[in-house]
Amino acid sequence: MNNGKRPRNPLSRRVWKDIIRDRKRYIMIFLMLVVTIGYVSGMYVANNSMITTMSEKKFSLNVEDGNFELTETLDTASVKAVESGEKADIVTVFRNRAYNEAEEEIIKKADENILEKVKEQVKTAIRSNVEKEVDKKLAPLSAVNGSGVPNDVRKKTIDEAFEKAMENSYEKTVDEAFDKAKNSDDYKNTISDLLMEAKKEIDKKIDDEYVELSERYGLDDKDFKPAPVKLYSMFCRESSEEFDGKIIGTIRVYGERKDIDLYDILEGKSPENENEIIIDRMHADNVGVKVGDTIKINSAEFKVTGLAAFVDYSSLYKSNSDTMFDAITFDVGMTTNKGFDRINGDILYKYAFKFNESPTNPYEEKTFSDNFLKALITQGVFPICLRYNCRNNYLPFDKANYRKK
Repeated sequence: MNNGKRPRNPLSRRVWKDIIRDRKRYIMIFLMLVVTIGYVSGMYVANNSMITTMSEKKFSLNVEDGNFELTETLDTASVKAVESGEKADIVTVFRNRAYNEAEEEIIKKADENILEKVKEQVKTAIRSNVEKEVDKKLAPLSAVNGSGVPNDVRKKTIDEAFEKAMENSYEKTVDEAFDKAKNSDDYKNTISDLLMEAKKEIDKKIDDEYVELSERYGLDDKDFKPAPVKLYSMFCRESSEEFDGKIIGTIRVYGERKDIDLYDILEGKSPENENEIIIDRMHADNVGVKVGDTIKINSAEFKVTGLAAFVDYSSLYKSNSDTMFDAITFDVGMTTNKGFDRINGDILYKYAFKFNESPTNPYEEKTFSDNFLKALITQGVFPICLRYNCRNNYLPFDKANYRKK
């Protein structure tokens, strides 16, 4: 008889029976979920902490916005031109540079040819004058003997007089004749004609090359806006690194860093003299180098006074094209400027730069980078390699503290 109460679901009792019967299985599933969630949460926490730390270090250690490498150092005028971020009239820049190089080459070759001819003419003239003088002096002896002066005696007398004349007047006569030839109208007209022909060839070649460059890099961009930067010299040397009598890899050594791309000393202290150096901590751990050990760079020995983390080498990539970083056979170090001079090897002319106006979003950063590359090219600066620092990978652009002023 129904008394108005809702019937009880018969499955309720069975569910609890099943849970009690399979309690071990459900406990294992529960523990597995707890461990998995805890592990993933820990990864997220650690990842966010690491990203935050790296982002803060990028600001506190004044990381670069990018860098480029050249085959030679820039002069003061070129540094100012690059820092302005302005596009130059690339045709005029290339044309003037080519004109100057062509003029120098033409004058150099012309002077070499003239000097060679002058030397030969002066030498011939001196020889001719000496022969006349000797014959004039030997004429009385020929009249007395009646049979003339023997040829070997005449030749010996001429040779001795010629050598003496060459020692006394050759160089002076050559210099005077050379200066006279260079100041002549014929010389100036010849140089002018040769330069005019060279300029015609240069103009044609530059016009063709400009079209190619313009198409490749968009140099005729009407929306171009200057991206002023501050340049910093970050010259370094790459040399072999030796420890405990064995070559353990390649090390890239910088001089003192004071303004940009600073470092954190994780153990030890900074170098204080030309015999001390700090190196990357991760590499040191991998190869067994400790503070106080001595490493040899080429033939120069350095005492490791500290293990550091360099803000521009958070991962030890040797070049921009590497797909994997190498903390075993590649190392980064810093010594004093005097210590830098002790290392043998070619200098890598690297320049770091920072934009005067910080980009506020990824699109603006991309625009700044593209415009800076155009400025470099139009200023006649062609880098071997160019790298930008993608800061947005570490700190979202929507945060107000993206760039601390």
